[in-house]
Amino acid sequence: MRSKKARDSDYLEHIANRIARIERATSGVDLAGFLGNEDLQAAVERYIEIIGKAAGKLSQHTRDLAPDVPWSQVIGARNVVVHGYAEIEPDRHEDRSR
Repeated sequence: MRSKKARDSDYLEHIANRIARIERATSGVDLAGFLGNEDLQAAVERYIEIIGKAAGKLSQHTRDLAPDVPWSQVIGARNVVVHGYAEIEPDRHEDRSR
């Protein structure tokens, strides 16, 4: 069985990887371009889902090492995407991906 530290390392790698993918996918894309591209919106939503799931699995100790990260908001964004609370506003995803 892997240690919590090793699992946290995997989760952090997933988070960093998906952030990098969002940055690459949205580089040079303004809000109008983002809102006009449903495939890009879907990709960002999926990456937010993965980031939030991985963040939720991190140990409290690891989260405490990065107090500047709004962990509850990161996890909450995932919940909005997955559970579809009301309607998702694509322009809010664009803000989160920056």
